[in-house]
Amino acid sequence: MAWEKTATASLRLVVFGLLASQQQLTPFAAVTTFGLTACVGFLAYVPLLIVKRRRPTTDNGRESDGTSYGALGSYSIRIWLGALGGILLARIDQTLMIPLSTNSQLALYAVAVTISEATLIFNSAVRDVVFASQSGKQSPGLLERAARISTLMTAALCAGTALLCVFFISPLFGKEFGASIPVVMVLLVGTIIGNPGSVAGAGLSAAGKPQLRSYSLLMACTINIVAVLILVPGLGAMGAAIATLIGNVVAGFLNLWFQKLVVGARIRDYIAPRREDFHYAVRLVRRAARRP
Repeated sequence: MAWEKTATASLRLVVFGLLASQQQLTPFAAVTTFGLTACVGFLAYVPLLIVKRRRPTTDNGRESDGTSYGALGSYSIRIWLGALGGILLARIDQTLMIPLSTNSQLALYAVAVTISEATLIFNSAVRDVVFASQSGKQSPGLLERAARISTLMTAALCAGTALLCVFFISPLFGKEFGASIPVVMVLLVGTIIGNPGSVAGAGLSAAGKPQLRSYSLLMACTINIVAVLILVPGLGAMGAAIATLIGNVVAGFLNLWFQKLVVGARIRDYIAPRREDFHYAVRLVRRAARRP
């Protein structure tokens, strides 16, 4: 997965650089580059397919480890639905704002979304690690701890981002974009609240229940769309931010609830931080600071 993301991002950077140097970086060229480079990530998985074909099979044609392409296809479809719901949850609000509000409100919201998404870096890293580790061996305690620590780190990032926004949004983007500061704050709150459920969703996928995470995201997307249609005409960018907050709360709570049904976990174990969590988070920061 790391190779896939590295190869895709690196190739995009190179292509964008070449296009810019030749003054050919048009919107069409940018969209085409994004689409084509997304396919390159598939090459990172080719060695896995080759190894899979070489594994011995049993008499009924299945592989000796009990997996099959049919099972892989079923899993892919179930997790793909959630991926689609997640993309819609993150982007459909900006599309719906075009006929529902003004260009200025859409611009404010676009800036707020771009800034708030920068705080998802730690959550994304934790979700990838959780998915890999929990796929090998289920450990509810480790999953709960990962959710709590990830939430602490994300909250710290959001607090720092909120502070920077107060002082730098207007100088960087212009005085008229100062109105996006409250919108950023609402989105940051949604990011923090939805974080435990996001990690729990990765645990559901790792446990072979990706459809449960998909149900959560699709339900959240549906509610988000309804909230956008109701709130944006009167509140503009703030209405869209509130709708996103509601969607994050719904998705996060449903993932936690499904975790409770699957493994009997207590929801508060994913949410309420413990003293050792703070100590561990501090050690992580110190360790990262010491790296060259």
